[in-house]
Amino acid sequence: MPQSHREHDFYSIPKWFPSSTTTTSLLSWLPLRPEQFEATKPSSESPDVVMLEEQEQEIQEEDIQEQVESCSPSPLDPLAIDEAAKLKVALSNSDSTSQTLRISRQVRNVCLAAEAGRRLAMLELIRPWEADDETLSVLLSGLCNDDGAGKGDTDWPVHVLCSVSLPAFLTLTSPASRVLLSATIGFCKLHPVAAVEALAFPLALSGKGINVAVCDVLARVVKECLHPAHVSAFCQRLLCGKDKGRRVVCLPCHRGLISDAVVWTESMFTLFQQILNLGVYLTPDTAHQLVLVIDEVAEKFSRSLKFGNFLLCFVTKCVRAVEFHKALLESAAKKTDTFVTKSILSKLEVH
Repeated sequence: MPQSHREHDFYSIPKWFPSSTTTTSLLSWLPLRPEQFEATKPSSESPDVVMLEEQEQEIQEEDIQEQVESCSPSPLDPLAIDEAAKLKVALSNSDSTSQTLRISRQVRNVCLAAEAGRRLAMLELIRPWEADDETLSVLLSGLCNDDGAGKGDTDWPVHVLCSVSLPAFLTLTSPASRVLLSATIGFCKLHPVAAVEALAFPLALSGKGINVAVCDVLARVVKECLHPAHVSAFCQRLLCGKDKGRRVVCLPCHRGLISDAVVWTESMFTLFQQILNLGVYLTPDTAHQLVLVIDEVAEKFSRSLKFGNFLLCFVTKCVRAVEFHKALLESAAKKTDTFVTKSILSKLEVH
């Protein structure tokens, strides 16, 4: 058969196909005729469609209501409040490692026996973060040991970290104690998800912005506890996710110390410089947000060497972002006045 005939037969509609739209029991799944389809298609303004939309809206409203109710647990009963008060006193009076471990097991058992929504309320009453650093380091190991209690409960490590380590670091003004930081790093290595949700996000969103001491804590967590891919995701959610992309866990009494957006300080730029120096890949939207921040705050930090070092690191490491945002970065660099300004501009000229 000639080539043209074969092609014609290949692309042509089979002879039996047009007749298949008739109403027969044979091959009834084939398409309806256009007039049949239009007759069975409901109008967008028909009562059936309106009723269906109303039902869907009611279902969505019920789902939202259920979520709100699940986030608002019933108040603690007097017995639980009394038990929490006793544990708080016992913890403050603890004077040995063995005694602290025993109390930590009691705290863990009481909290794990309560509803998930009540655990933070219990921990807020017990106030474990008020103990000294030695006691806190023991609590971290005692509240989440390997005896099987709480195994498979992914929320419990988050609750432990936000009630033991986070409050101590949120108000940090001097270098963290070696014993507490070491215990926290060990805990975060075992529970990286908790490290992000109950430590990295709340600290990075500190209402006053992070200082040198908090930056050191975050840098240790990022470097020693998280995979570079997780760090990249953390940066993306921090800068681009807003409230929908993040899960920030903290006790209600500490919520006032945490902002909804990043407060940019010299130490925050230092943290991002250290992240870039670790070889972490920044997604395009993360890099874009950083460029917008650089352009916005360049004049404010024009004399800051820390900001200048970060900017030099950014234009060196994020080549792709420089190609897309060269004009903005040049404009920002010209607003600075440090001994690295010429280096930044020369790097930009190369691209």
